[in-house]
Order: sequence, then C-alpha cells, then structure tokens
Amino acid sequence: MLLLGSIVLGVALRFSFLDHKVYWYDEAVSSLEVSGYRPGEVAADIQTGRLVSHAEVDRYQGVQPGSPKSAFDTVAGLVANEPQLTPAYFVLLRWWSQLVGHSVAANRALSALLSVLALAGAFWLCRERFPAAPRVAWLSTALLAVSPLQLLYAQEARPYSMWLAVTLLSGALLVRALRRPSLLAWALYAASMALALYTYLLSLLVLAGQALFVAIESRWRMTRQMKAFAACAASALLAFAAWPYRGQRSGAGNDHYALLQYLTKWLRSVGILFADFDLRPDSPKAQLIPYAVLLLALLTLCGYALYFLWRHASREQSAFLLTLIASLCVPLALLDALSGSSLALVTRYSLPSLAGLQLAVSYLLATRSAAGDTRRAGGAWQLCAAALLALGVLSCLGVVRAATWWNKDPDNYIQAASRIINAAPDPVVVVSDVWLVRILSLEHQLRPQIHYRLTVQPALPAIDVPDATVFAVLPSEHLRSALQSGFVLEPVGAELWKVTARTTPRSEAGPQGLSGGSIR
Repeated sequence: MLLLGSIVLGVALRFSFLDHKVYWYDEAVSSLEVSGYRPGEVAADIQTGRLVSHAEVDRYQGVQPGSPKSAFDTVAGLVANEPQLTPAYFVLLRWWSQLVGHSVAANRALSALLSVLALAGAFWLCRERFPAAPRVAWLSTALLAVSPLQLLYAQEARPYSMWLAVTLLSGALLVRALRRPSLLAWALYAASMALALYTYLLSLLVLAGQALFVAIESRWRMTRQMKAFAACAASALLAFAAWPYRGQRSGAGNDHYALLQYLTKWLRSVGILFADFDLRPDSPKAQLIPYAVLLLALLTLCGYALYFLWRHASREQSAFLLTLIASLCVPLALLDALSGSSLALVTRYSLPSLAGLQLAVSYLLATRSAAGDTRRAGGAWQLCAAALLALGVLSCLGVVRAATWWNKDPDNYIQAASRIINAAPDPVVVVSDVWLVRILSLEHQLRPQIHYRLTVQPALPAIDVPDATVFAVLPSEHLRSALQSGFVLEPVGAELWKVTARTTPRSEAGPQGLSGGSIR
C-alpha cells in the first residue's frame, strides 16, 4: 500500500500547481518554436519600437486560431535556428496546443502526462529485466514517482519527460526482443529508438550504451541477437540521418569549475534524485550542514547499490542498468575533462542515466528487504526504503508549491520584476531591447492590460504614452544612456527602472526615437 500510495501521490503532484512556477526562458523558446514563427519574423513585427499589446506578444507563444503557420513551420524553424533540438516533442506540443490551448498549465500538462508514461515505462522495464522480482518494479516506480528531480522536469514545457519515457520504453522493448525475439519485437524496438533520436539528440549516447549492453549479453560474438540489434540500430540511425544537425549545441554547460567544485556539484545532482530542498550556497549553515550529511548518506547508498548490483544481479541484469547509467554520465564527464566544459553538471542531460541509478537503488532495497534475508535486516532495509519515499514526498511537496526553483529563474528576476510591474497603476508600458525570449518569459507573469515597446539594439523606442507608468526592463547600456538623457531613471529592482519625465529637461528633446517629457 505504501508503494501504491506513493505512485498515486506522485502522479497527482505532477498535475498540481502547473502554472505556479515562472515560465522559464527555455519554456518560452518551446512556445516560440511551437508557434511556427521565426525570431526574425517576430522582431519585424513587435520589436520595432511601436506600442504593442499583451495579445500581440502572446501571439508568438503558442498556436493561435487562424494562424497561417503549420507543423512544417515548426520543424523548419528548428532546422534554421536550433537543429540541436530534434522535432518530435515540439510537433507533439503543437498538436496538443491545438486541442487544449497554449496556456502555461496546458503546455506543462503534456510534460506531466509524458512523465506518467515514463513511470509506466519504468515499471514495464523492471518487469522485463527482473521478472522474478515484481517488488523491484513497484519500488522503482514509486521512487521515480516521488523523485523531486523527476517532478521538476515533469512540470516543464521541454522535451525531457518525453525523452525519459521513450528511453525507458525503448529499453523495455529491447529487453523483450532479446528475451522473446520476433520480427515484430525488433521492429517495435527500432521504431522506439528512432523516436528517441527525434526526441532528443543525446539519445545517440543511449543507443551506444544499448549497443554495449547487447555486446556484453552476446559475449562479444556476432550472434543472431547481435545481428538483429545491429539491423535495428542501423535502421534508426538511417531514419535519423534526415535531420540536418550541423554540430550546434546550446549554451548550457559552458561554465568552468575547479575539480573539487565540479565533483561537489556532480554529487549534488545525484543527491537531488531523492531529496531536494532548493538550498543554495548562501543558505543558512543550519540547513546546509544537515543536508550535506544527508547527501553523504544518499551517495553512500547509491555507491553500495551499484556494488550490490554488480555482485548479486545476473550478468544480463547488471549489464543493462550499468550501461544505461554510464551511457550519458561517462561520455559527458570525459568531454568535460577534455574541453573544460560542465555538461555532466546539467542534470537534464543525464536524466535517463539518473533514472537508471534509481532503478539500481530500487533493486538493492527490494532484494535486501525480501523474505530471504533475516527478519531484522529485512526490516532495516524496508525502513530505509520508507525513509527514501518520505524524503521524496517532502521534497516534492516543496517543489510543487514553490514559485521558483534552482532550474527556473534562479536569480528570481522574473518573479521580482513582475510583482513590481503588476502593482503599478494602468496604463503600464514595458520598454526593453533585451533578448526577446526574456520578454516572452516575463510576459506570462504580467497582466494582460500591460503594453510593450520593444526594440533590437541599437534602435531606440519612442516613449509617448501620456500618463503611463513606464518600466525599463533589462535595458542595454545604450538604451539606458539614451533614456537618462531625456528622463529620470529610478531603480526599483535588479535591472529594472521606473522611467519618469524630467521637470527640467536636459535638452529640448531626447535622442532620436525618444520623446523627452511626454510621460507625466
């Protein structure tokens, strides 16, 4: 009952407070891609300095009724702007938006639904891999259901939940094809792997890990199983060859860290699988010290789980989980060591590997707490499993109720700025020349009555709305200097200024594009 209750609670939490957290920059990019419009088209329409309404900005954050754009435009936009993002999730989100709308809650509901599918995939995978131990499947599903890390990405309008779901389902299909080979079983595996590649580019590493697993299970011989897998992998890669990826990568993972700091951050990413209270380096020591002790205990448990899996599971069982765990963590860590990047510290890049680690911990707890152990030892391991579930539940309750978390708006800018802007009396105008996506993200937190004057550097907006409350949001140095020559800039928050007219202007008129003294 404890396991089933944890699963039900985890599913319910995935659909709770979906619109409570800020709509982060990456999510705004998802909505922009789904709309089918390209950044250049958006800039030519609303970043010209003219006064635009909330609805005009929101037009580029989803599929609008009567939009001339189609799913082909979404795919073409990804090819042109971000080919490192493969299209399956974005096309699916577009179709979803056409059915249920493009609100924050609606977009995130798709990720939550896909995360539930990932739970089903984990259960099926464990039943296929550990057929004689059904408790492993139940405990694995429960731990994934109340994992704060899995919940965070289950409530984010990005491909990560879909990637995890397809990866786990492809793993289950692979194991089934190896256990009960048939043309249909191998065809389903090949199709799932092709879908995984079109869901997230790092599935290439997952495929390499699965190839290593099949080679180990075939004892490094070209068996019929190995030939069937090679044919399926080749088919999936051939299908993916149509995607025109040209070596681009996102901006995440470019930070450089000293070795000790790198290891500390990586170990923390393992700990937040089970317990995450959004503690920062500047959090009180009274909170950091107990959490550090807890992390040490969790890391010890994970290390022992890997050792136990290696020593006590069958070769096929241990090889599958260990290659899944290593398929992403090891290549990303090696790339970091060679290039000085920090890709392995971006937890979303290793989500399937981290899920594999949770399955290994579940195998340890389920096996040790089985009736075959002594009653006292079995009870201790059952208590350990219950404690892990309780930690996960407490963490998840904190995650769903928070307005921000470490993976969204870490400097709390969107929340802080939106509170100040929303509290101002109408009419309100937001002026900015910042990267458009930052405004699109902020727009979801602002009242529909607010208007915008947006430009692309070095153009300057006209400020000529009488009696308006004007805010300069994240202005460039160029825009800020221009505003200061004709207006008074009062700092009201980090990178946020209230713009008011001068009682004694410095000159009769401000710089070209600005109308000094027109705001009262």
